[in-house]
Amino acid sequence: MSIRSFISVNIPSTPGIEQTLGPLAKSVRGVTWVKIENLHFTLKFLGDVEEQNIEDISSVLSAITSRYNPFSITLRGIGAFPNDKRPRVVWIGVEGSETMAEIQSSIENDLSLLGFKREERPFSPHLTIGRIRLPGVNKVLSEKIAQLKGTDYGLFEVKSIYLMRSDLSQSGARYSVISEFPL
Repeated sequence: MSIRSFISVNIPSTPGIEQTLGPLAKSVRGVTWVKIENLHFTLKFLGDVEEQNIEDISSVLSAITSRYNPFSITLRGIGAFPNDKRPRVVWIGVEGSETMAEIQSSIENDLSLLGFKREERPFSPHLTIGRIRLPGVNKVLSEKIAQLKGTDYGLFEVKSIYLMRSDLSQSGARYSVISEFPL
């Protein structure tokens, strides 16, 4: 049996993010907003992984995290991909992500030895908060992004990375922890 999975840094619910997402969800339609409990930084999307390979992946992640100490990041600002004028994905930015980038690079390198394809795009840490699903929301959404660009969501200490399971349903993705790897 295969498990749809990814590796992440999970973000706990914070009042600042909730205070932003609530009003955004009410004022901007045509966007699928990420549920607070699903907020995370994706370090690597693995796709469908056979259950028997989870142990090998876990061994690699355990070895990687043993080389790092907990570190802090600051969640700040809102932006969009590909840009604020034609948003397709809305995100919260991160500062102080050098250690996260090092860990992500180690994950890419070490998992490639197990046959996982390397990500071709450079790692750009961001916290996805919404995906545009209907055209025509760009003007309203662009205005909201401009208003929230400098918002500071606070300091967050990264103490673990996670191997996550993703189950898709009509009501959206539901994530659950397969394993936690403390730093």
